[in-house]
Amino acid sequence: MQMFHFCRQNVFHVVAVFGLVTGLGLTEKVSQANEPFAVQQFRSVVEDKADMVLFFAHPSVTRTGLDYCGMDHLTNGYKATYRFKFDSPFTGEPCYSELRFYLNADGGLDFVTNGDRNCLWAPLAGSNLVIKAVRKAIQEDPELQNNRELVRAVESADSKTACEAMLRMLQN
Repeated sequence: MQMFHFCRQNVFHVVAVFGLVTGLGLTEKVSQANEPFAVQQFRSVVEDKADMVLFFAHPSVTRTGLDYCGMDHLTNGYKATYRFKFDSPFTGEPCYSELRFYLNADGGLDFVTNGDRNCLWAPLAGSNLVIKAVRKAIQEDPELQNNRELVRAVESADSKTACEAMLRMLQN
């Protein structure tokens, strides 16, 4: 038991030093009232397009709820976390997946990662169904065809990258 405590303590120190060296630092929770305007704007995009985001994450489900879990202020930007709620397509049981949206200092989306979940499949796992649907939408919409980042993301056949590109496009 003593060896486990020693190893755990050393891992914590390594992570802390890495954070200081890379400038990642620790996070600080920010109340909604004190969120920067750019972050509030990003939140409105996610909340307005929650069904689209969930489609990228879990294409075979229908959203039953959306919870904003809060925002952390990072030393070089922000992290906004949302919990997407849906029923399992197999059992009908309530499920959720959290997505973490990392924003740069001016509120622009940098990248998305998976958070906590109680469902079997991880969100944003690269569904071909999503990519095919997005490719079809691009083919049918000349305005979408003009977005290089979106076309490149879809051609890479990565639903996570395509979701990020769509959210960036909606921010502008």
